[in-house]
Amino acid sequence: GTYAASASKTFAGDKDAALAAWQELVSERMQFAGATAAAEPRITRSEKWRYWRVDLDNGTRVTIGFSDKAGGRAGSRASIGVQHEKLADADAVGAAKAFWKDLLAQL
Repeated sequence: GTYAASASKTFAGDKDAALAAWQELVSERMQFAGATAAAEPRITRSEKWRYWRVDLDNGTRVTIGFSDKAGGRAGSRASIGVQHEKLADADAVGAAKAFWKDLLAQL
């Protein structure tokens, strides 16, 4: 089977503000979890979601989803969820999870 790592964070702002903050944080970065971006990140949008995706040169793929959290004032909080897929083994999962948690903490 394949392995995946995930991490998440609540962001003070709506999904568009969360995506903008993420883009600013990683705008100059090409290295993610020990691998290099194989191409430019892609951004897609739907009514409820924003996605930032990048394929890495080690064959793994990262998808980050941004959505408004339910409850409270509209647009007051967003959820950011990272999914890093196609990892080689359980050790890679632990390393990737630590990397993404540390990066999300910078938001």
